[in-house]
Amino acid sequence: MEHPLDVERIAQLHLRELTREGGEGLLLERFYIETLRTNWTDDEKSEVMNLADDIVHLYHAGDSRDDHTYATHVLRVATRILSPDHFNVRDDPELIIAALLHDVVEDHPERLLGLDVPKAVTLEEQRDHRERALKAIAKKYDDGDGRGDRIAAMVNAVSNPLYDKEKVPQEQRPQIYRSHVKELMKSKGKACLIKLSDFIDNCLGLNHNPDSRLQRKLAPKYLPLVDDMRDYVIRSELAESVKEDILIDLDHAESLCKRVIEHGADVFQSLGGVATLSYTANYHDKNIKLSTQ
Repeated sequence: MEHPLDVERIAQLHLRELTREGGEGLLLERFYIETLRTNWTDDEKSEVMNLADDIVHLYHAGDSRDDHTYATHVLRVATRILSPDHFNVRDDPELIIAALLHDVVEDHPERLLGLDVPKAVTLEEQRDHRERALKAIAKKYDDGDGRGDRIAAMVNAVSNPLYDKEKVPQEQRPQIYRSHVKELMKSKGKACLIKLSDFIDNCLGLNHNPDSRLQRKLAPKYLPLVDDMRDYVIRSELAESVKEDILIDLDHAESLCKRVIEHGADVFQSLGGVATLSYTANYHDKNIKLSTQ
């Protein structure tokens, strides 16, 4: 599919604008652009771009999110880490591979295993599929020096814990998620960058979600974690200018969650439509405002 936007324009647009303009197609092009601009070897670039293509057409095929394919979320998470206009972490293809795979083990381990079987139902089945999927990742990316194990460990670190949903009441489940994320963000591992990008995309994505019920459910789930994300950013080794931009995003995420909790979907409807996060025409200035579409 061809798009009217040229390479430079695709490279400049904010990730949410790319999603609106062309969904996974434009986001995949943006990811290719960012990958090709790294100093990785040609083999590393090809490997990562092929995986991104598999994320779209195989591993998350048929999944949806916020009126788009689920792959749009995954591509934004990985591109946000890689892009000079966001986290600017461009020297670690292992990290980007793990970012692309960050939801596959959790959502579709059977696809990583090449199994034409239904999704696991029982807790025992889920644990078995997850363990085997992580081993498959380790084996696929093995280089004899621990590369595959490192990638699998990052994917495992950001995957939500498994638990018996029949024994854990609905109201207690967000706390399991928060406890897992809080513990992860105390570490210094690279997986924290994946979770940070994932959190930003999830939290700021509330105002792109057309399901008001889901907005009200997710906002109180995310809000208590904003400070944990801030603490990680402050003590991280990211560039100071990058930290400043991320902290602005987190401030906006906090404000957004509070608005949803206090006013529900009415806060978006009162703005004349679905409120969207929008940067000014030159979004590199990081002047954040709420606009409507």
